[in-house]
Amino acid sequence: MGIDWQWIYQRPQVIGRHLETEYDVMVIFPRSVFQCCMSDKANHPQKYGILWTLPFQEKNAVIGCLARTAVTHLFRHIESYDGIVIGYPLYYRYIPASYNGKVIYDCMDNHEALYPYRKGVAQVLSQEKALLQRCDALVASCQRLYDKMQEHVSKDIPKRVIRNGTDISRTIEPHRGRRVRGRYEIGYFGTLAGWLDYGLLKKSLAMNEGIEYHLIGPWDGKTFSGCPGLIYEGVIPHNALHQKTKDYSCLIMPFVVNDIVEWVDPVKLYEYVSLGKCIVSVYYDEIRRFEDYIYFYRTQEDYVELIETLKREQFPPKYTVKQQKEFLLANSWDSRLREWDSLMEAVGL
Repeated sequence: MGIDWQWIYQRPQVIGRHLETEYDVMVIFPRSVFQCCMSDKANHPQKYGILWTLPFQEKNAVIGCLARTAVTHLFRHIESYDGIVIGYPLYYRYIPASYNGKVIYDCMDNHEALYPYRKGVAQVLSQEKALLQRCDALVASCQRLYDKMQEHVSKDIPKRVIRNGTDISRTIEPHRGRRVRGRYEIGYFGTLAGWLDYGLLKKSLAMNEGIEYHLIGPWDGKTFSGCPGLIYEGVIPHNALHQKTKDYSCLIMPFVVNDIVEWVDPVKLYEYVSLGKCIVSVYYDEIRRFEDYIYFYRTQEDYVELIETLKREQFPPKYTVKQQKEFLLANSWDSRLREWDSLMEAVGL
């Protein structure tokens, strides 16, 4: 995995949990040495290893060598595994050339844009290209990623677009929003990073009266700054989102559309539909298929006007109960995992 298991519960954790039901699985995930405390050990995979990371290990050759040496024990039995699923291209460096098992690349991000150390992008691209030429199956979470990745695959292998999904065991039927303490509460959950349009939210607070924004999720420590009406709720367990958001009138995805966002199939939009809320999101081509469920905007002015209109109408969801049920059945994690089962069978695992 390219993310810590205790980061936001999303695609890698869902796939890892599912594979544990059919296979003997070792899950390896990164964690900074400064985050050595495991807050919820009971929720970890059945078998796991932590890829401890050091500051500057990708910038400094000496620190990088030390970091890789420190985790070699995690891979001492790698030759015994029948297959390896890789979610982050830099980790291909841990697979020896002598490995004869199956390799599956699950690409869920445009790593060229997402990688934070710009001088290291060439190394990321080099590793990704080598992985694509070696892998026995390619999975991409959206069509745009698939189109980019499959151009570098050097052999005839199973290639699939397997999008993200949502758990449909707990859904809430669509209903209009209601005021709480005389204000409409508008929510966002997900990573609070540079792609979140804080300027838009602050502009909306200045121009749209009677609303407040609640932000849920891990904060990168850089981009969030408080102001009246902008409330940071912190990180909460994934299974508590239904209860936490029950009084929210609307859920939003106010992203800055850039080379990171344009390549993402957002898990949160599937989850927003399962919560039965009015949904507002910036528009980009990859999420066009959500148009029957989401109120889109393109500019800050569009957003301010849209929020004002929805507020007057008490934030009605754009979709019906019937549409919600049909969408969730077609886009559940269960349906996605059936596609994964088919892929595993196709590569002989």
